[in-house]
Amino acid sequence: SLLQLFKISPLGVIAAIAAGLVSSVFFSMTPVFGRSIGLSIPEIATLMTSGLIGGLLMQWPIGKTSDIFDRRSVFTVLVFALAITAIGLSQIGPFGHRALVIGIVVYGGMNFALYPLALAHTNDHLDARDVVPASAGMILAYSIGASLGPTLAGKTMTLIGPFGIFYYTAV
Repeated sequence: SLLQLFKISPLGVIAAIAAGLVSSVFFSMTPVFGRSIGLSIPEIATLMTSGLIGGLLMQWPIGKTSDIFDRRSVFTVLVFALAITAIGLSQIGPFGHRALVIGIVVYGGMNFALYPLALAHTNDHLDARDVVPASAGMILAYSIGASLGPTLAGKTMTLIGPFGIFYYTAV
């Protein structure tokens, strides 16, 4: 159960929820953000692709780093680096589309490493026979965050404008 999983790895479960809260926002609200700041459909597609490329590029180095150093420390650094990147992206408007795309590569790289890191941390605390059932619990935890993220980010964007998507992620 999710409660048993939380007792085994509270950080893993909380991190999975947090990963859902921010990853789902990238997929659901980035196109809304792009349209709100006047990007064309091809520019929005480029933005989305950039985030995914960042995720692809950063999986191995972040994963390898978490194999060498304590995963909790790597996760802490990753969360703060993502927040700083998000705040930076909230201020990038005057620098144009190219700067936004580069920033989104970095943002996506960190964003999409959150869940795998949460899963790896949780697996470190499990017996081999519990990995598959725990994975189901972790997906449930991620889904809880993912079901709330777009609504919360949308409300943030309504209150403070399109760049609110990045303030939401930073928080």
